[in-house]
Order: sequence, then C-alpha cells, then structure tokens
Amino acid sequence: MKVAQDAAGRFASRLLQSAGAEPDDADVVARALVDAERLGQGGHRLARLPGYVGRLQAGGTVSGGWQLVHAAGSVEAYDGRAGLGHVHLQRAVQRAAHLCEGDGLGLVGVANSNHGGALGVHARGLADAGLVSVLMTNGPAVIAPPGGREAVLGTNPIALAAPVPDGPPLVCDLATSQVSRGQIMRAAQEGRPIPPGWALDSEGTPTEDAPAALSGTLMPLGGPKGFALALAVEVLTGVLLGPAVGPEVADFFGESLDRPQGIAHLVLAIDPSAVGGRAGFDARMARLCAAVLDSGDGATRLPGSLAIARAAQHEATLDVGSGLLDQLERLADELAVERIVPL
Repeated sequence: MKVAQDAAGRFASRLLQSAGAEPDDADVVARALVDAERLGQGGHRLARLPGYVGRLQAGGTVSGGWQLVHAAGSVEAYDGRAGLGHVHLQRAVQRAAHLCEGDGLGLVGVANSNHGGALGVHARGLADAGLVSVLMTNGPAVIAPPGGREAVLGTNPIALAAPVPDGPPLVCDLATSQVSRGQIMRAAQEGRPIPPGWALDSEGTPTEDAPAALSGTLMPLGGPKGFALALAVEVLTGVLLGPAVGPEVADFFGESLDRPQGIAHLVLAIDPSAVGGRAGFDARMARLCAAVLDSGDGATRLPGSLAIARAAQHEATLDVGSGLLDQLERLADELAVERIVPL
C-alpha cells in the first residue's frame, strides 16, 4: 500500500512521542526511518518502528542528551545514556564533520547507545559534505563462530561513503552477516519465507522460516572471513568504547525491553584535502568509478546508486506492506494516535 512520505514521517514521530521520546528526538528517528524506506535500506525501515516504541515504553531506551566523557584533538567520546541510536549517530556525524574543519579528521565514539538504523543514511550525509567516512556499530549476538553453536557477534554493520565528482556519492553499506536481521524481521511481519542460506533455526538447522530464523542464528557473510570482519567491527566498537561486547548486547527483539542494549557506534570522517589534496582525490575517484562502470558495458553500477534511483521513484510516497500497516494501526490505537491513512 502507498502512503505519503510526509504523513509517514509525522505518524512515526507522533508514535515515538506518545511512547516517551522528546519531539526533536522523535523527529530525528522518524526522518531516518522514512529515508531508509526511500533508499531501500534493508530492514531499517518503518518495520523497526514498533520495536523502538516498545523499548521506549519499557524504559530500555530513553530520550535525552548525551555526555562528553573524553576529548583530545580530533577525537571525542560520549556516553549515550541509553538514548536513541539514530540521535546519537546524527550528533556523532555532526561532531565528526566539525572536527574535520580543524584537523582534517574527526573521530567520534558513542558508548551506551541503542540500535541506530542504517549506517549508510548517515554516511551519505558526510559524503555530501565532501568528506570520506567510515561508520561502524555492534549489535546483539546473532552470528556463531565457524564450528560453534552459540551466537557470539552481532550483524556488526560497516558503511563507507565518499564524494564522487559530478555524481551521487559512493556508499558501501553492509552487514557482516548474509543479511541484516531487520530484513528477516520484515519477512516475518509480512508472513513470507526467507531465501535459503540466510539463517539457521535454534537447533542449528538451515531454515527458510522467518520467525524460526529470528530465534536462531544468521550466517556470516562469506563464511569465516565474514565472521572475522564482524569481529574486527566488534573490537572497534564494543571493545574500544563499551559497555557491552558480543553476547552482552541486549537483543532488540528480546523480552528484556527495559534493558538498554549497550551498543557502541564509531564515526570516522576524513577531509581529502588534508591527505593529498582535493583535486588529486577527485581525479582518482573519477578514474576508479569509471573503471567500475566501464567494465560491464552498462551492466555494472556503483554501490549506493541503486538507492538514489529508488529514492527518485519515491519522491512523495512509500510502499508499506499490509502486514506492517495492520501492526502500525493497532499500535496507533493503543497509544491513541491518529492512524496513518494509505493513499
């Protein structure tokens, strides 16, 4: 079903405010969800909204400020105070860009946070400002190590974005599992199976049943190499910043909604002018992009370009599955919020 983007954003903000979010924070999360929907960012779209509302209601996520705990040169570290991850990432991106103005580099870490959505949405903003960026976050344990049975690491996504001369930015945004857990959650909401090779059930058996996959583990991207990449992200987030590592991170979908997740985010921004000059960077980036696009006689594309094309097709509307729409309508009734009206 189609819904107007503006209406979807206002509806999401109203729901979040009714659950306890401050208006500005609710608007940040709502915009991020709509942007992820427009850009086709996996399972970080409006399907996550019921989860954010539930955690706000239970107290596992709170709305409010963060606290600076360390600052040295171009590096800053913050305590997120169990706040909204989207808000923390937006602030971290802003601080990293500001730090770049002085030293050409900005590194910002946020500890004690919660799920922050699609990293690529935030990284794209830094690229639009002419900066190269790398963003990482850890998450609840859903990936078992090779040869192991128990989940140890989260999907631990990583995103890189860079400006491209005379074109949209290059955005590489990926989970270190075969697929983000949010995509499986969305399949469960819509009552459809998942492709083989994505997940195992709680008994360690390959499954195409989305609810069973949510109770089991996800397959790492590229086997042992994917697990190693997830481990590297864990070191640069949970270990470096804290407070939780690996299995200690609270499950977004679990029963303990009153428990902060303890997620950590890391944002690195680099001004190309500080490490070799803008002109040289632009020329090399143009050559690299041309090599990718010219290699397939029109059949190849740059990471991030598909999202831009998708967003252009959804300038004013969003496609929302009937299962999710039903769930949002029930939630609106529970919170005495005006329902979203399909077009």
